[in-house]
Order: sequence, then structure tokens, then C-alpha cells
Amino acid sequence: MEIKVRIDATIDGLRVLIESPTNELANELLLQLSNVQEKDMFTVKTKDGIQVVQVHEIEIIEIFADEVVILTINNEKIIFRGRLYKIKERLNGQQFVQITKSTIINIKQIQRLENSFSGNMLAILKSGRKQTISRRYLPNLKKILRQIN
Repeated sequence: MEIKVRIDATIDGLRVLIESPTNELANELLLQLSNVQEKDMFTVKTKDGIQVVQVHEIEIIEIFADEVVILTINNEKIIFRGRLYKIKERLNGQQFVQITKSTIINIKQIQRLENSFSGNMLAILKSGRKQTISRRYLPNLKKILRQIN
């Protein structure tokens, strides 16, 4: 395989040209490229239509009854109907961790952890938001944080 990169300030965005002796090889590469892009984006169907959120911009995901609320680092609030376990499946990776029965946070947004009342801990996020971590989910969070270091 031969890879060439050409920097051209006159074009807008990224342009990819795939030249291949077979259609199968080209399609395989195209599929891999589209999977990389899809992992960076999270789409949800809201009452206003389909909204695209960059995964790295998601700070907190909370569920209230059957309404899911995504809070972003840009203070954007996205509300839609869904189930927390389905969202966890779609975000399958170590970037997000469940900290209560109804809350998932982006571990890359954690600034520090503090002791709280009754054995719980408090996650202080980079935005200044504070989220309680229940004792039930604390061991998993600690395990993931150890794996990162």
C-alpha cells in the first residue's frame, strides 16, 4: 500500500482519493474511514429533528423517567427520549462511565474527585459542575481511572 499526503491550503476540508485495483479493497478502506468518523459523532433524534453531537464534547448524560438529557462542555442541553443502557451500548468505550443509576459522565472531563457524605464521592468536572458518584459505581470508576494511568 502506498500513502501520499498533500497539503493544499486552497481546498476546504479534507479530501480523500482512494485508488485501488479492486472494488473490494476500496470499499473496505472506505468502511474503515467511515467507522472512525462515526465513533467521533453521536446522533440523537430530538423533537426538532436529528442532532449530531461530538462525543468529546459530551460531559454528562442523565436520564429522568424516559427522557435523556445530554449536557455538553459548551453548556448545550440536548433532550430526547431513550434508555440509558442503550446509550451506554452506543458509547461503548472507556471514555464514559456510569456513576449513578441515572448518570453517565465523560471521564476525560473529570478534574478531581472529592469525598462526600455517607461514603459517596463527588466528581468535580472541568466545567465546574459537580456530580455525586454512588458507592455502587465507585469501584468501576476507580478501575477505569487506574487503567488510564
